[in-house]
Amino acid sequence: MKRIVSTILVCVLMVCMLFTLASCGKKLNGAYSKEEDGVKLTYEFETDGTFKGTMDTFLGDVEFDGEYEIDGKEITIKYELLGQEVDETYDFKKGNGYIEIDGERFDKE
Repeated sequence: MKRIVSTILVCVLMVCMLFTLASCGKKLNGAYSKEEDGVKLTYEFETDGTFKGTMDTFLGDVEFDGEYEIDGKEITIKYELLGQEVDETYDFKKGNGYIEIDGERFDKE
């Protein structure tokens, strides 16, 4: 009986780990930013597939929001900024404490 319970617990744990790993990379959660030439760009991602973006420049902040979708090694980002609609797909990589979008590294805050 003890062996059956142990086997069932191990199977349940393996299924939970499988679902956890399957969800990795599909959604982001948290703020990621990079700074270059005095401009700080921050994406604040939500697990529901939305994000808020901020460009912090010496002229002030520009804020925008949109949606994102991760498909394997690509991320599609959709938003409107200064009257222009953006719907682009980029190369994507998620690392420990950072993401890369089209080769640009954004560190988690």
